Amino acid sequence: MIHLATHGIADAVNALRSRVLLAPSAAGVGASSRDGWLEAWEVMRLDLRAEVVVLSACETGRGRVAEGEGLVGLTWALFASGIRHSVVTEWRVESQSTTTLMTGLYRRLRTGDAPAEALHSAILSLMKDPRYRHLYYWGPFVVAGSPRGTRVGGRVDTCAKALSYSGRGFNSNRGLYQPGAHRSGMGCDSGRL
Repeated sequence: MIHLATHGIADAVNALRSRVLLAPSAAGVGASSRDGWLEAWEVMRLDLRAEVVVLSACETGRGRVAEGEGLVGLTWALFASGIRHSVVTEWRVESQSTTTLMTGLYRRLRTGDAPAEALHSAILSLMKDPRYRHLYYWGPFVVAGSPRGTRVGGRVDTCAKALSYSGRGFNSNRGLYQPGAHRSGMGCDSGRL
């Protein structure tokens, strides 16, 4: 598991220049080109071996549609570097609600929930707080992931697909996502979502 709580910038012109802020190199240490930004093109050159990466920063799920590639940006670069699942954002996020949401996400991941289920539960919990019911506070968070047979938290997750909120519920590219559906015979593999 890798978690980066930082600042993110989506580059609308060159999606591989989308980036998250780390720490710049100290004067006189390392290459002079180490500006503290980790760009998508740099991420895809890394050999990351984590099941889940959380980019808790603004606009980390945005990118540019490239024919034959899909949405190119930080999420795409994470997959190219070997990541199975990522939790990213579609727009700017508010700090306090994000902290609460991330606490709920990790609580659920520790119990063995798949990333999509964990995020869904964390969002439902966050929405119980009247301050955070509005879509602005929880809507930007999405899970993108490997579609079949991915082990997360010690069990096989067959429904980890790129998810987005459509106003009715979490949707995968095959219909309404139902947490736990893969255990009831109504999962992604059954075609009955």
